[in-house]
Amino acid sequence: GKNGTDGKDGKDGKDGKDGITPTISISEDGYWVINGEKTNVRAEGKDGQDGTNADGNSASYNPQGLQFYPNDDGDYIVAVGNAKYLSKIVIPETYNGGKVVGIDDRAFESCKSLTEIVIPDSVTTIGTSAFQSCSNLTSVVIPEGVTTIGDSAFFYCRNLGSVVIPDSVTTIGDSAFCNCTSLTSIVIPDSVTAIGKSAFAGCSSLTSIVIPDSVTTIGNYAFYSCSKLKNIYYTGSETEWQAITIGSENSYLTNATIHFNYVGEN
Repeated sequence: GKNGTDGKDGKDGKDGKDGITPTISISEDGYWVINGEKTNVRAEGKDGQDGTNADGNSASYNPQGLQFYPNDDGDYIVAVGNAKYLSKIVIPETYNGGKVVGIDDRAFESCKSLTEIVIPDSVTTIGTSAFQSCSNLTSVVIPEGVTTIGDSAFFYCRNLGSVVIPDSVTTIGDSAFCNCTSLTSIVIPDSVTAIGKSAFAGCSSLTSIVIPDSVTTIGNYAFYSCSKLKNIYYTGSETEWQAITIGSENSYLTNATIHFNYVGEN
């Protein structure tokens, strides 16, 4: 009984109820730094911490603690590795002589400390659930060259208020921005042809969206529960809008005021 009570007290302290919340970072030479004091514990995934991804490729680490998996082309896919508690992460464009071309599935899932992520121009794919439940991430610039935003990529990023999507993206995956409750507006580039199921469902602060005439399908529940969505800016004609296949449970989309032949800033 006593041991259990001690464990509970320790949990309270960890939550910061009885003391100061610690600051955690990684030194330039790859060691954990706690409350400004450099430890002798490396953050490079050594001593049995190396892992493998879904393809069975072994991971290696950079000084930030980021995890890299090689692909068949000699390039790399990145995941969070030991950088989970950093507030800002800069993904390098190259690693070990190869380009960093993708963000792995679930790469940064539930990184609660993450407020800022810098994605290099070399990245072309953002994987499934890559940033799911990064609840303190406030903005994302997706670089030119990314073609796919995976399913649930930014699911429940509830503080994500700003997203820049480049005109290289062709598909916005299912639930890609589902429950991003701070997102107020979004511009879909004219490279996109499909908006996935539940892509923006639960975006309860979304008031306007720009949809290009390149879009041919909008999935079921894509704008479900977007109760503040009042204005749709569509770059095509009313006839073209009527030709879009719009899935079920999109009443907030279809009941909004649709501004046809949109060409500029709203």
